[in-house]
Amino acid sequence: MSILPDSAPAQLLRVALLGTRQSGEAVPTLPGMNTDLPEDADAREKLLLLTSGALALAQKAGFQAVAAPLLPAPAPTEAWQPLGRRGAECIRALLDDNRYHGLLADYLSQLRAHRRLIPSALLVPVLHHKTFRSLLAGDLTNILGERGRWLARQNPEWQALAIDTEAPADPAIWETGTPAQRRAHLRQLHQTDPAQARELLAAALPAEPASQQAALLSELASGLTAADAPLLEPYLTAKSKEVRQTAAQLLARLPQSVLLQRLWQRARPLLAVQAPAAGPGKLLVTLPEAWDKSWLADGVEQRDASFEGGEKAGQLGQLLALLPPSRWTAHLQLTPDELLTLAESSDWAALLLRAWTRAAILHQDKAFAAPLLLRHLEKARLSQAQAAQLAGLLTDAEKLELLRSQLPYQAGALLSFLPELLAFIGPPWPADVVAAALRYLTEVMAGQVGNRYGEPYQRCSLLLYHLGGAVAPAQTGLCTELLAPLATTSFYLAPLIADFFDTLQFRQKLTASLSEP
Repeated sequence: MSILPDSAPAQLLRVALLGTRQSGEAVPTLPGMNTDLPEDADAREKLLLLTSGALALAQKAGFQAVAAPLLPAPAPTEAWQPLGRRGAECIRALLDDNRYHGLLADYLSQLRAHRRLIPSALLVPVLHHKTFRSLLAGDLTNILGERGRWLARQNPEWQALAIDTEAPADPAIWETGTPAQRRAHLRQLHQTDPAQARELLAAALPAEPASQQAALLSELASGLTAADAPLLEPYLTAKSKEVRQTAAQLLARLPQSVLLQRLWQRARPLLAVQAPAAGPGKLLVTLPEAWDKSWLADGVEQRDASFEGGEKAGQLGQLLALLPPSRWTAHLQLTPDELLTLAESSDWAALLLRAWTRAAILHQDKAFAAPLLLRHLEKARLSQAQAAQLAGLLTDAEKLELLRSQLPYQAGALLSFLPELLAFIGPPWPADVVAAALRYLTEVMAGQVGNRYGEPYQRCSLLLYHLGGAVAPAQTGLCTELLAPLATTSFYLAPLIADFFDTLQFRQKLTASLSEP
């Protein structure tokens, strides 16, 4: 591309053809070029040759002159007040110290509730920080203020935080926006005008690469209805595995979809219960028959490495992962807990629990969430992300009820995975939960911590980390009473307990910063 104005190359050519002495036009020059030549009869000719040669070299190098940027309009005046000096210190500590990241989500929510802004001097480091960015979504973008959202619009990586979900969708974004902006636009439009969203998708998807097809289709997940099925069904036979599976997972969530009926016809003969004369019975598992390419249109690949046991086992796992788990409880006339208990005693326990975990998350099945979560925590069969997704299906009250059902105060011991379960309980913890955590630390685990690499140390570290962010102010005295002596007797726990008390002090600073002028 030229580094001169559009008319300049033609002007340069005219001067060369007519001759520097015959042409009265000025010789165009390149930006920054030295034009201080001796004033003699050949000066214009030298300037023409210099300009032509420099332009040819620059064009071969692909150089493009930077046009003067169009500066965006300044940010509007702020309606909320930024944090004061202490608040700025707290934000810096949250940025720099991983020990405090567990406090971040609650503090950001408190900022919004108190109508306080992140100080303008810290907006850039906050926007660069992945943990902050992952939390600053939806209503929490308010704490960035007008200046923070203005900044976010200047960087493609931050632009998702600048999208106003309450403003009317801008049709131009669909044609000119970044991939993230287009997905956000589609998500919003699917909520406000689903027919228009489907129309845009139907026209655009055939020209999109596979990765974008899958990403755009996945935006239909929120507010998915039967009206979306005709758009999704053709993509069950797409060349891309990612696109096929995205379409299958969406269609499987529609109770009346043809895909769900086909999946059930394939899967129903594969599980049965053998009821003995006495006892709980036995879950009979049959592997699918020979796979063929027609299974691809049902979202079932020939191989799936996430399920052990060979190709047929992988096909069974995929079928179960797409079907609502409640279909099986209704069909086999079992409760979720009874079905999972039978699954645990079968030869296919790992596969069944893994598949039903994926199915419970896909279909948002709360009835399976609690029993699956307990079983996975007990035997560590789940990734942390899957465990968090199961826990996310439960309300705070339901998670507390689940936790309390696992606290056998009268039995003289606490369950081994208490720290992992407590990690899903939001702050502040009730007094009985705090007491259980302290008892676990002082009575159950303290004598087992022999080094920094063993499981007891890791469990204590996890528990103290979450306890530091969740203990209510009224319970801090009890924590000091029980943990301070433990810090003097346990060499390995002493640093963890010191960090715990440091976190309590930092929380006091966070609270004070909310009301600081």
